[in-house]
Amino acid sequence: MDNIRKIIRKQLFKLFENYPAGTENDSNAPWNQADTKFVDAKKPATNTYMPIYFSNEITILKNTTDGSKWFFYNDSVEKQDYFHYSGAEDKSVFTGNDEDGQPTFDEEYDWELNGQIVADYLNDNIVQLSKGEGLEDYESGVDLVKINEPLASELINTYSDEKLKNVLFL
Repeated sequence: MDNIRKIIRKQLFKLFENYPAGTENDSNAPWNQADTKFVDAKKPATNTYMPIYFSNEITILKNTTDGSKWFFYNDSVEKQDYFHYSGAEDKSVFTGNDEDGQPTFDEEYDWELNGQIVADYLNDNIVQLSKGEGLEDYESGVDLVKINEPLASELINTYSDEKLKNVLFL
């Protein structure tokens, strides 16, 4: 009797499916695509600094309260520390269950570091960062350095980017 029920149930499912012929198992079909998931981007309580220039190495920020410009070296923070501010696309894949029956995933996230992520990190962690001003603090490795004219000249000579020159001297 149980076998008959299984056969009837299977046939009923086939009758009520609305897939085009041959596409019910097509991996490119929209009904077989996973929903896109994103990591919730952590937002800082204040936005004192906003990015005005970004490259893979450095970010120049503008203080929204006084208009001053600040230098930050992106690699002074591990990339994974920026992750919570990224809003990354979650491309994790279910790989099965572990020995306790818990699901396991091959974690993969698609995201690129950008100026807004750096600014959000800085605004959220400003209390823990060292701050300074000028060329001497820049050379001594202070985290966040207020840019004065000698430092602006040094940055232009070091990074030689026309866009950076425009940002620093406007």
